[in-house]
Amino acid sequence: MDNSEALLIGIQKYAQTDIFSPLSTNIDVRNVSEVLRDSKYKISGRILNPDQTTTEALKRALKSFLASDGRSGEVLIYISGHGYQEVDQEIVERKLNGYLATSDCRVKLEDNSISNSPVLREGPAGLSLNWLNQLIHQSNRSSVVLLIDACHSGHAALQASLLQSSFTRGRLRNFHVIAACQDGETAKSQEKEGIATQRGGIFTRYLVEGLSQETGYRNPEGKITSGILFEFIYRKLTNPDFGGTVKQRPIHANYADAPIILKECAPLPQESSLIVAPLPPVLDPVTGQLLHPYPGLDAFEEKHAELFFGREDVIDLIRHKLERPTFVPIIGASGSGKSSVVKAGLIPALRKEDDWRVLEPIKPGRYALMKLTRSLAQGLKGYISSSILESLEFSRTTDEVAAAMPAFVSAVASLPASPRFLLFVDQFEEIFTLVAKEHTKDIGQNDNSLPQADQALFIELLTQTALEPGSSVSAVMTMRADFVGDCLRYEALYRQIQGNSAIFMPPMKLSAYERAIVEPARRQGGNIEPKLLAALLNDAVSEPGSLPLLQFALEQLWDSRNQENELTWDAYNALGRVKGAEDSESGTNTDNRTAANGLKRALNVYADEIYQNTLEKEACPSRTRNLEEQEWIRRIFVNLVRTGEGSTDTRQRQLEADLLGIVKDSIEQRDALKALIDDLVHSRLLVRGDADPTVIQAVLKQHPDASEVAGKQPDAIKMVDLAHEALISGWRRFATWLQEDREVRRIAEQMQDARRKWKAVAPEKKTEYLMMGALLSQAKEYWRSDKLQPYLLDSQEDTQNETDSKTFYTLSDQYEKSSKLKLQQALLEAEVQFKAASSNNKLAEGNRLEALTLAIQAAGQNRERLSHKMLGLVQQSLFKFVDPIFPHPEIRSFEGHTGDVYAVALSRDGQTIVSGSSDKTVRLWSLDGTLLRTLTGHTGYVRAVALSRDGQTIVSGSDDSTVRLWNLDGTLLRTLTGHTGAVYDVALSRDGQTIVSGSSDSTVRLWNLDGTLL
Repeated sequence: MDNSEALLIGIQKYAQTDIFSPLSTNIDVRNVSEVLRDSKYKISGRILNPDQTTTEALKRALKSFLASDGRSGEVLIYISGHGYQEVDQEIVERKLNGYLATSDCRVKLEDNSISNSPVLREGPAGLSLNWLNQLIHQSNRSSVVLLIDACHSGHAALQASLLQSSFTRGRLRNFHVIAACQDGETAKSQEKEGIATQRGGIFTRYLVEGLSQETGYRNPEGKITSGILFEFIYRKLTNPDFGGTVKQRPIHANYADAPIILKECAPLPQESSLIVAPLPPVLDPVTGQLLHPYPGLDAFEEKHAELFFGREDVIDLIRHKLERPTFVPIIGASGSGKSSVVKAGLIPALRKEDDWRVLEPIKPGRYALMKLTRSLAQGLKGYISSSILESLEFSRTTDEVAAAMPAFVSAVASLPASPRFLLFVDQFEEIFTLVAKEHTKDIGQNDNSLPQADQALFIELLTQTALEPGSSVSAVMTMRADFVGDCLRYEALYRQIQGNSAIFMPPMKLSAYERAIVEPARRQGGNIEPKLLAALLNDAVSEPGSLPLLQFALEQLWDSRNQENELTWDAYNALGRVKGAEDSESGTNTDNRTAANGLKRALNVYADEIYQNTLEKEACPSRTRNLEEQEWIRRIFVNLVRTGEGSTDTRQRQLEADLLGIVKDSIEQRDALKALIDDLVHSRLLVRGDADPTVIQAVLKQHPDASEVAGKQPDAIKMVDLAHEALISGWRRFATWLQEDREVRRIAEQMQDARRKWKAVAPEKKTEYLMMGALLSQAKEYWRSDKLQPYLLDSQEDTQNETDSKTFYTLSDQYEKSSKLKLQQALLEAEVQFKAASSNNKLAEGNRLEALTLAIQAAGQNRERLSHKMLGLVQQSLFKFVDPIFPHPEIRSFEGHTGDVYAVALSRDGQTIVSGSSDKTVRLWSLDGTLLRTLTGHTGYVRAVALSRDGQTIVSGSDDSTVRLWNLDGTLLRTLTGHTGAVYDVALSRDGQTIVSGSSDSTVRLWNLDGTLL
């Protein structure tokens, strides 16, 4: 071991006055030197003096130390000082490099960063960590251990990762980096953190303790390796179980053919607490089996908390904002890890604290308001009056929720300061993507859309609960960034987003990507091949929204790890190999081997493989799917997406029972489709889950027989969803499907929404919910060309109960035609009556000829186009021309009715006239036109009248389904009931003792004068 050397560097003094190190580097160098005395490393130099720590002096010293002058032993480099990072002048979030401040550096610092613009440089920038990495990689030393205690020192590990692909035989074989903190983090001193009175770095303190015979971890043989040293430092800094309280996360880059032994100590008894034991693997809480370290396209859940790495900074930021009750929107692009950071990061952390209670998380969906009221009521039981909670939870309409809300919000404001409550709303954008075009007051319609009233009240209840002064309830919601504009229409959301409450998901740092890749495998007993890590990091940082793609690739790689539990580059390369280079159906080239990004290749090729072939199962080999199955897959996936305006689409969950409506031909086909959905779930392209209680409650309300169906088919009330929105753009075939028939699919979705509303309402209201206007017009266009039908889902129940899409379309079409006929008739009547009225006006002005012409035209149009009735105003306009022509007119004008006259009768002696009108009255007149009396009582149009031979009894029939008998003096004698339709004709027998009536109910009835039905 004589050729193992160590170089210790401490940079303490700087010519630039605004640069200083919070660390006592001379103390740190001395302590490291002492702890290495009994190690294999011989201290070949200590560099501390300012004239030795200029940029050029350090470069010369490092080159000399690592020079290939025949020395090929193992070396260790320790550096303590101040660090900063270089940022892109155009894209500040882009961190380019890390630097160590040197004695002569001249830089313009802003937030401990420098710009990459040479114009802003005043002198040497310092010692580049990128340059140091390249120097180490070019060394012929057999192994190098680099230990850095400086701010932003994580850049050293990251640069080592990206340079890993340059390792070649004959050069450096083993390279380990342990950096004090991540890029973007500060290395803290003991004095500042109150750990000790001296200013030495906390990282170096634990580094020294980790290498000490008395306190350091070791393996059973007494050896301290770089990996064991890092484990000791990491636990001390971050894990409360080991005394860690400092928010500083060290990083370890282990690029080696074998572990590097730093020190050999005396062997210890097996029971010694200093023998490092790896943390136990994480087990699935349900099965007890090893939990998969990577969830693939699924979001991380609470059970993955100990496997969730890389977003610690965001979790800390959320925790900071939750120090007081508030509403925290977490906004980011699809695939940025919004849901995971709450589910696997924030919530598990809060559950460990006695002061926090986590309410049932919700996704809005079609029953958003019901879910919110239920979560609040269930979660606050025992803290708020049960009557207030029940009033909120069991409200059946938006009006009832609105009425219950003031008392609830007031009760929330009166809660004690402890405990605190967290409500998590995931995928908040569904509040906007699923909102209905029409207002409805019913909560929980069996519909994919959300009523506008529910949307507004959901937002009001959520924000008031969290923002009410004195509230102990905080709300956190996740939302896609492209829906921020929708939020700004609501003042409460606007204030939270424009203020300091919102968190916009930052891009992941390279060090965070590395932790997300390496640490889950390490915890579960695996490791990542260095070449693979370099490839994954390169692909991840070059692809926007790469997190779900990365997790998917890692899931596949874990499943194909080798016997040493190592994930390899060869396996990653194999993920991008396709069995068929040509898509026979669409002609789309699916061979992505030449594509730049391996992550996208992996997902695309895998999804195509599932599309083309069944999964291989026990006793059931894989086979090629037939064209019918492939078409089913297309329709399933398309129906799990809500077509957005333009090209923006969002996923939408569907009841599995609705998806089974894709086939309607036979039970066998439905069983085959069910098996196909199972296959897609097992392949992890789809996810299936139990509908939450509010969904089940709403479904059972709308479908009373659903409980019986659910008993026979447990999946009948289950939800199916895309595993992740990354499939929408990551699977090229799927993306192609979504570009086809976009307008047709949009109309189909709107028609489905309308049909489900129509299906849910009471029979007497159904005509109000039929399709009308533009939607029906567009639906007709695509229905007649058979383009619409493939995108409509009809369950078996819909078909049996005649609530399917075809019935809905037919009834809507018929209702529109009927409405048009009524409108045309009304317009025609108005036109004819206008001519008659114009005739009267012309006559009053003295234009008799013009008036007569108009009256004749009106009468002619009335007879030709409204042959079933003569309008009263038309009759009047003609009658006015009769008296002046004949000296003894036989016709008089009888004016008094305010509606159309449908029936008249003349007494036997010719002196009395009876008339019935749409004004619901019967009137008696003398022959000279004098109104004798008006008989009232009917509630519908009077369609028929008759007089007895003696002229003393009047009979009338009406739309109100009754026949009425009257005396000549107008007294109502009796009302004959029994008809179920309008009465259109009545007559009296010659002896006046029997009445006959005819009705639209298709019956003729005979009655006695006393009203007895004969």
